[in-house]
Amino acid sequence: MRKFAAFFMALMLLHVCLVAEAETTATDLHTADGTLRLWFPQVTEADCALIQCGGQNLLVDCGTKNDFEAICEMLEAAQVEKLDAIFISHPHHDHMGALELLLDAYPVGTLYVCHDKKESAKASNMWRWAETRNVPVVRCHTGDVLTVGETKLELYLSERSGVDMNERSGVLRLEFGSCSALLTADIGPYTMQLIHEQMGDAWLKADILKFPHHGARALYDAEMQTIAPDYIVISAEKQGRDGKKQAEAQSATVIYTDTDITCFTCNGTAWLQRSIATVTKE
Repeated sequence: MRKFAAFFMALMLLHVCLVAEAETTATDLHTADGTLRLWFPQVTEADCALIQCGGQNLLVDCGTKNDFEAICEMLEAAQVEKLDAIFISHPHHDHMGALELLLDAYPVGTLYVCHDKKESAKASNMWRWAETRNVPVVRCHTGDVLTVGETKLELYLSERSGVDMNERSGVLRLEFGSCSALLTADIGPYTMQLIHEQMGDAWLKADILKFPHHGARALYDAEMQTIAPDYIVISAEKQGRDGKKQAEAQSATVIYTDTDITCFTCNGTAWLQRSIATVTKE
């Protein structure tokens, strides 16, 4: 009986040690220097993401004008006081609508754009808003690399003429250590196929997929199988669109941005995901 009791106590101590080790690992991932944080605000049918690394902040897209408060709530949760840069994938209202408000609310170092000012009235507005506030505007092209601390972001930009602006959205591949994410803006399945053909399997493979165009259309099977994400983020509410159905059929964890702020923390080898309740949601 004493031997059984001693064995039971040993098992209990081992369990406590394993739990403590797991908790320490999670805590380290949240607080350690040199980590990457990838944030998504609580928005619906709009795109916005924040990348933080090495004391730098890059905002990717700005949602709609009505998303300004939700974006600011995310920035406050992330303790952002300045934006080193804002990247706009394409000049549509659900990706650049809150840009002017954010330029007034935060110091911004550089505005990166993927389209010339003559492309459309919205594109012209983006350039004007930045230039009148003395924020430099940089026109990006395929193969350009942005850095946020030790995080690398490589751009793919289809500059085909005569195709919809969504298909010419800037796509960013994020790399930090051995971890990766794919921010796909509003491209469709054919453009994703072109990326696959031109850039190869390794460029497409990602731990986190920001699903294109709010989950409106499914990707071709070959591309979805190549990406093989652990997490899929859809900037919309959960409903029966083809892309959402495809996402739900994968083995990945699917996250919709209509409910909470989402934060991924990465130490270069693993991701930790958490949700933060908001006060702006209805």
